[in-house]
Amino acid sequence: LLSINNKPYNFASIACIFLHQKMSLDAMLLSLLDDCSRDLQSKSVQKRLNEWIKNSLHCRDSAFVMVIDDYGHCRVQTCGSRDFPSPIHAGNLDQWAAIFEDSAHIFYKNIPKELQQCVAKVFGENHLPNLPVSLHAVENSNGSALIAILCIYHSTSEASENISNGISTVHELSGDELEQIRLAGSMIRIVVSMEQQKSRTKLNGFILTLLKNVFSNLENMAQLVQSIIKDAKKLIPSEDCSLYLIDNDSNELVAEVVEMDEKNEEYLKEIRFPMNEGIVGQVAVSGEMQNIQRDGSPSTNVDKPAQPLIANNSCSEQEVIVPDPLQQRMKKLHFRNMLCFAVKDKKNVIAVIQLLNKIGTDGFTSHDQQLAELLSSYCAISISHCLLFKRLQEANRRTHVASELMMYHTQKIAEEDVLRLSLCPVPAPSSFSQDFLSFFYSPRELSVRDT
Repeated sequence: LLSINNKPYNFASIACIFLHQKMSLDAMLLSLLDDCSRDLQSKSVQKRLNEWIKNSLHCRDSAFVMVIDDYGHCRVQTCGSRDFPSPIHAGNLDQWAAIFEDSAHIFYKNIPKELQQCVAKVFGENHLPNLPVSLHAVENSNGSALIAILCIYHSTSEASENISNGISTVHELSGDELEQIRLAGSMIRIVVSMEQQKSRTKLNGFILTLLKNVFSNLENMAQLVQSIIKDAKKLIPSEDCSLYLIDNDSNELVAEVVEMDEKNEEYLKEIRFPMNEGIVGQVAVSGEMQNIQRDGSPSTNVDKPAQPLIANNSCSEQEVIVPDPLQQRMKKLHFRNMLCFAVKDKKNVIAVIQLLNKIGTDGFTSHDQQLAELLSSYCAISISHCLLFKRLQEANRRTHVASELMMYHTQKIAEEDVLRLSLCPVPAPSSFSQDFLSFFYSPRELSVRDT
């Protein structure tokens, strides 16, 4: 006999208890999978998992802090079965990654005050130093990055009081509880993977549309430039976009800039300036991408931008170096940040694209730079093909003019010359010159009478 809680049990009874618990857990898992499979939208799955966690762990509530985009923004959309009117901001990925660097499970008291306020707001509590909340990291399939954080608001049992007092450690959570937490993380991982796949499919569809647009305008450079500008602003949300073509004959950059006329309609305006001026000129010469903040201070909500190129115009003001023709334009746009990248045909830079004032974030991120490189490759193909098509058109026009000139001079031959040549016998080649049949003989040596 074995005594458990002062009650005698034999081994057969204990085996039955464990078997019953395992069957109950399996039934719960099947029920959870069935519920989640009905609607695989992220918010719906979160609410079902919150309900399941509440019943399984006997906690007050739970919520998922989700990494919502490639910029690392973290938001909480639901708590328990409730939807928030607007998502609650909960820091960024870098902050959470630093917290979970040494452990996958931490407590409320161990996170920074800023994030404590966010978590307390999620559960509708005032900011207290010792809320009975544990936090659990959910990583992607290969364990290289966080995709979510599970926050569990424990009940006011003795164990939870220990957690709130900082006495308990994560190891005091039972093995079954940790297993259920890992299961909830696995379900979220599946949903996030599906949403990422949808996002990639959407991006691929956008790229196909972009290709369709740029290759349908190869006959007209102005239309092609306008199409590229429009698609670039969609791919990387920005207030303004400009494309600069390189004129090798004059060693200048030619900017095709979208302006608004009196009727509020868009039109392209050409701006020219020397290729060695400004940030755009530096990108054209070096071929290196430039990610610039006006004040040089990276935002905490985005990845650290590249080192800004700034000139001190006065002690109280800093301005990014730009050519004179663009100064007024940048002031008009209230310049905040810039992403400038080259469009290369093999090894040569054929154009430069400039994006101004990122929409939605405080600056352009590393993800934006990756999208810019992707856009650059397609733009290089379309612009080089358009330039080649233009050269072919010019060659065709020259050939057509030469053909017309030939026809004109043929029609002007005098009738007596035609009669004379038709009655005379065909002369031997040697009658013109001994070297007439030589490869190196020049037709210019023939006399006018013999032509």
